[in-house]
This record gives sequence, C-alpha cells and structure tokens, in this order.
Amino acid sequence: MVLVVGPSGAGKDSLIDYARQRLLDVPHVVFPRRTVTRSESDFEDNLALSETEFAEA
Repeated sequence: MVLVVGPSGAGKDSLIDYARQRLLDVPHVVFPRRTVTRSESDFEDNLALSETEFAEA
C-alpha cells in the first residue's frame, strides 16, 4: 500500500494521475476512489460524504 499525503495544492493528484497512467497495464495495482468530508470537486475523482456518513462507512 502506498499512501500519498500532503497539504492541499502540493501536487498529490498530479502524482497519482502520473502513476495511474504508468501502471494501467499492471493488474494488481488498484487506485481506489477517495472518500472525503468536504465538497465534491470538478478537479478530483472523489466521493463527498458528511462527517457522520464518513464515520458510519
């Protein structure tokens, strides 16, 4: 498991997108969809939940 963490605007999504493109043909590498407790964004592929929904999940 590889976790990519850092402050907003640090380039995490760019790094993840690069890795996703490079590893498309590697069947055992999975990029799960992120679940967040903030508003959905047109620039990120994430699922927005309330803090209560997130805790329940």
